[in-house]
Amino acid sequence: MLDLSLLKDPIFMMYAASNFLTSIGFNVPYVFTPDRARLWGMDSEQASKLLSAIGIANTVGRIKLGWLSDQPWINRLYMYNTCLMVCGISMALSTFMDTFVLQVVYCCIFGVT
Repeated sequence: MLDLSLLKDPIFMMYAASNFLTSIGFNVPYVFTPDRARLWGMDSEQASKLLSAIGIANTVGRIKLGWLSDQPWINRLYMYNTCLMVCGISMALSTFMDTFVLQVVYCCIFGVT
């Protein structure tokens, strides 16, 4: 039998809505970061390195944040919300990060969070 009682919990519904909205915008940096880098005068090699920075940071972030979320003294919901806020702020500020080094910083922050 299917138990729908979880849908009555407002915290779970906020979490589910947040996950849905996050999943919609998750692929945008992977698609547009190389094009934006080329528009800012970076060559194709640098643009591809930005995607590598996202991937490497994502791998490290998953391992470290996964370990952190297993700790009993961590509130997973606060950690999730903090990561979402940091990711959103970094994406908003990424339009001002127009050099290769600053874009690598943005890609690493996006990848980890």
